[in-house]
Amino acid sequence: MGEPSDRDTEALRTRARERMRQGRLPHSKAARTWGGLGSGLPCDLCDAAILSSEPEFELQLDLSAPSQSVRLHRQCHSIWNEVREEYSPANDWRSADEQPPPPGALVEARLSLGGTRSVILNVICLKEPSAPSSSWINATTGGPLPEGWRPIEWRYLSGAKAESAAQPSDSSLPKRA
Repeated sequence: MGEPSDRDTEALRTRARERMRQGRLPHSKAARTWGGLGSGLPCDLCDAAILSSEPEFELQLDLSAPSQSVRLHRQCHSIWNEVREEYSPANDWRSADEQPPPPGALVEARLSLGGTRSVILNVICLKEPSAPSSSWINATTGGPLPEGWRPIEWRYLSGAKAESAAQPSDSSLPKRA
């Protein structure tokens, strides 16, 4: 890969921010980071193959469950880590109407219970391809939100478990009846 130019570095920073917003790269520090020679698989930041002659960083996001690994070139790992440290998702509330979370992402949401009452709850936003709006489920029970509960805003959870939930497999989502 070689050392990226200043222009390339800024483009990779922009891409890291975008992929973090999309849930494709983690917002928080990995639970464990492994290093070694490249596996030939693509880098999750620059998309170029990590050659066997290059260092590769593999991020393990959740120690309690098997999860998809994130692989990065040495330089891409440094750039992602700088961007990650600038970004503070735990305090970054987003409007649920204007910017829903990535489908399947486990997030913390402030839910309106009607009137002036609200509650903060861990939820998963599901977006059916043919549906005009998102549906939300309670991450603890796996069931739909009670009638009248409406997400107002959301933010990523802090910690590794939230990051691994950003890219769930179909089998990790609760089944809806």
